[in-house]
Amino acid sequence: MPAEYKPWAAEFIHAHKAIAPVEVNDTVPYGVWPLLPAVEIIHTPGHMPGHISFYIDETKSLIAADAVVIENDLLNIANPQFTLNMEDALNSVEKLATYPAQQLICYHGGLLTENIAQQLQALVARYRP
Repeated sequence: MPAEYKPWAAEFIHAHKAIAPVEVNDTVPYGVWPLLPAVEIIHTPGHMPGHISFYIDETKSLIAADAVVIENDLLNIANPQFTLNMEDALNSVEKLATYPAQQLICYHGGLLTENIAQQLQALVARYRP
């Protein structure tokens, strides 16, 4: 990690250690869930373990959450320097590229509506030469 990020990273870690953990008392299955039959839940770990994304076939919408971000009009891995498992993250991006999405919604960076699968594949190629 570059030296200029280390103070910020230390503060980030300290702040997260101060958050009290909560007990998980329910989980959602991957795939189609009876409570949300129009939404496919996609396991997309890498940035964080247990991360999920969503695909809504009716609108051809892929909600990537933090699996990818849009920075300067370019897809990227969310905070690659802090991604816990880059190989899992890239596998997740490859999985997202298999969906026939007409719009990709990222929690950070907004909306992508053109050449989604190709841009996801290009992202993987940048990290896997």
